Amino acid sequence: MKILDLKSQIFEKYIFLLAVTSSLFFWSISYGFFNFRYLILILIIHLIFFFRKFENQIKKKFILSLLLISIFLISHYLVNIYYEKQSINFYIIQSIIYFLCIFTIAHFYNNQIISNIVNIVKLFFYIFFIVTIFNLINYEYENQFFCGGLPNFFKDSFENKISNFSFKHSLFSENSHLGMIAPGIILFSLNRLVLQKNSNLVNLMLIFFILVCYIKSSTTLFVGLATSIFLIILFNYKLINRKSLLAFLVLMFGALFIIFSNDECKTRFIPKYSGELLLSKKSNDFIYDKLFKDNNKSKDGSASSGIFFRNLKISKDSFFNKPLGWGINRYYEKLDQYNTDNPPKIGIYNYVNRKDAVNNFFKLTVEFGIFSLLIYFLIFFYLINQKIPIEQKLFFVPFIITQLIRGAGYFNGGFILIILLMLYSLYSKNNNHNKL
Repeated sequence: MKILDLKSQIFEKYIFLLAVTSSLFFWSISYGFFNFRYLILILIIHLIFFFRKFENQIKKKFILSLLLISIFLISHYLVNIYYEKQSINFYIIQSIIYFLCIFTIAHFYNNQIISNIVNIVKLFFYIFFIVTIFNLINYEYENQFFCGGLPNFFKDSFENKISNFSFKHSLFSENSHLGMIAPGIILFSLNRLVLQKNSNLVNLMLIFFILVCYIKSSTTLFVGLATSIFLIILFNYKLINRKSLLAFLVLMFGALFIIFSNDECKTRFIPKYSGELLLSKKSNDFIYDKLFKDNNKSKDGSASSGIFFRNLKISKDSFFNKPLGWGINRYYEKLDQYNTDNPPKIGIYNYVNRKDAVNNFFKLTVEFGIFSLLIYFLIFFYLINQKIPIEQKLFFVPFIITQLIRGAGYFNGGFILIILLMLYSLYSKNNNHNKL
């Protein structure tokens, strides 16, 4: 028993933290078929080996919930392919199995994950700092034009535009991937800094992290920060420390200033790209007149804006023509069907964001239709619940809000895991047990 207890302690102190941290933050790292997000499945192995420790949590409610979710996901998929006369795609079956594993992990480890948010963030900071220093020493230039960031005046201009200073980062293949996870880390850690709950080392790493985030800026980062701060303040004004509130407001208005003052940022909001107008002329004129000056050099938008607004139209078309949804992880089939009926003028629209749909809002809308409203109700009730500690909300809410704006699927960035943790927090009999 002592050996088992020792192994359990080692797991909880090191392996558990690494598994959860990898699932939340390092999901864009892959080696062949292996992705770091799969490390979360170690918790299933731990559950099997230390089954007795979790026996009291295996109740009829959990078994019934797991059964109902399984029936819904499988039947929802099978009914769709039956009417479409398609054969079973085992990629979808794997997705359902993986979802059920995450559901099981959220049930048995929800308290442990929530109570370890501080340690999870610390571990991320340590890994991020070491890898970033390594990347800076082995500097590889990225000649990119992205929203915000530091202008690189030492490089030749391209089409009269100054490129941004940046460097390739081993943990994040795209700036937007960093932007997806950064808002939650920043708001959570900044609040603890103001309340003097962080060590000096953690505060220094937070400053370092924010600096790197600014260097590798993205629309995802700034919109995610501004939207998350606005919603959290709107529904939790009384729960936020006044000093933290001031810091959040400065951060929010800073993000908005960058969005509306930077040409590269503004192109992300123009629903036109290379002649393909994706909204009505009236809507387009409104966007130009209200948000941008007439002398804006980027009135044709960007590839990102074109892809975003086309996926918006695809989601709208799907919601009204197939309101019950296409089934989990079948967005690419709706995309193919839409492109067949409405051939795009630009070739990249046929294959870019085929599976992640640009963001999880579009993905949920297409794949689950009206059933996706349940997720939005959950987020709303979680936000307005005054019993849930504000620190928990500062970490979880930005993850979800940002990935609804710019996501990479349900299983990347910890999206579905956090949704389930929010669900358990919301319906916990004692919300205070989740205090950090």
